[in-house]
Amino acid sequence: QRAIERKIRLWKRKEGALDAAGLDNDAEAEKVKVWQSRMRDFIKQTGLQRQSVREQVIGTGNPRLSLTATGGKKKPYIFEPAVTNFPLPGFVDATTIEEANQYATNILGIKFADYTGTDVRIANEWNKGLTIAFKERPELREIIKATGTGQARYQKEILYFRDELLINRKDKYDAQSFSSEKRIEEATKAARKLAKKNAVK
Repeated sequence: QRAIERKIRLWKRKEGALDAAGLDNDAEAEKVKVWQSRMRDFIKQTGLQRQSVREQVIGTGNPRLSLTATGGKKKPYIFEPAVTNFPLPGFVDATTIEEANQYATNILGIKFADYTGTDVRIANEWNKGLTIAFKERPELREIIKATGTGQARYQKEILYFRDELLINRKDKYDAQSFSSEKRIEEATKAARKLAKKNAVK
């Protein structure tokens, strides 16, 4: 049962990391469902009681993935330290927010990292999830440039700037005969630069 719980948490972390980066996480979401189905089968076969709270993760930034330690009941999403103590070989939990920030910037190579205002245990869970995501999908290092309490704002700013650029540069993109995919790609690149400049201010 514990092994299945760990797999559910693992895939939820991966799903959450990709969600935070604004990337497609359908495959990871499907894996969560697969392991949840295995858990249901296991419980049915053994007669054991399911402990849903042990399947939850914290700090993903995704309300669907993050429940507080309330027996698995859904509540409005808040950063509450229902820590699962997910083991990750070679990972040493930070004891302060500053240490968590340094791990994200110095070890993970994330340019903007600021967990100020969150519990250090939540920061550790975020860093573990990102460590796993970067190990399995190295290309994410070039995409995820920010983490921490400003992550949601940063991602929203990218989407905002992208939409503005798609409107403001329509004539330019038309003149270059850009496809819809190319327009989004170019606007997103420019939007990231604008969001970074905004984050540094």
